Amino acid sequence: MLVASIQMSVVENDKNATIEKAIEKIHKARDADLILLPELWNIGFMSFERYVEEAEDKEGPTLSALREAAKELRVYLHTGSFGGK
Repeated sequence: MLVASIQMSVVENDKNATIEKAIEKIHKARDADLILLPELWNIGFMSFERYVEEAEDKEGPTLSALREAAKELRVYLHTGSFGGK
């Protein structure tokens, strides 16, 4: 099994751009069987004031984009942590 671990910075105050950045990195790791994302990668660990307003359910933009990428590339994704509702 080949495992890829992605470390990345956020695009400050732009969750959608950060999600797109993660998807690009996932595509670069497409040869891996399992791809790992870091904790609180979609809004940033130190963005405490945004945790509640940026929380998502399972149909939100973060999991929707990751689900699509995993299916397309036929890889397993550990989504890291992010705020949920």
